[in-house]
Amino acid sequence: EVKAPFEERHKKEQAEFLEKQKAWQATPEFAEIEKAQRAQEEQRKAETEQQAAEAKEPEKEAKTGKKRSRSAPAAERTPKAAKEPKEKTPAQSAPAAESKRPKKGGKKEEPAPQIDAGVLAQAAKLGFEGALKNLAARPEVVASGKSSEALLAALQTSNGLVNPAKRALLGA
Repeated sequence: EVKAPFEERHKKEQAEFLEKQKAWQATPEFAEIEKAQRAQEEQRKAETEQQAAEAKEPEKEAKTGKKRSRSAPAAERTPKAAKEPKEKTPAQSAPAAESKRPKKGGKKEEPAPQIDAGVLAQAAKLGFEGALKNLAARPEVVASGKSSEALLAALQTSNGLVNPAKRALLGA
């Protein structure tokens, strides 16, 4: 009854979408994207398998009491899947792939910004403690050298919103 025109419109638009989707899937761009996605998925699987193998190695070493010497060649230490890439695309190169991986050291924490205890207590009463710490940790705000009282005042005028307070402080 009432839904009929909408259901009819939906069916028509769904049919149009499916036609456009088929046309898109027939393009070389789509094939290239699919190929790149498959290559990325294979790379993720290989990395996961390698990490799992590395996690199992210490368990085996602990059980047997043997440890691998440092002089063992890299070819012996790497799993077979990592040695034999299944599909190599010209856009990927080994050094670039390694440089994109996150570093194992992780993120180094910056020292906490200096905020007066009284101002921090006042911010906590107002419910702005987290926002004050966030604002005070911003590099632009630290570089400006504004006092913690000025930071809290800016937060109060912006109703606790950090970015508007930062813009008010820095005049940007």
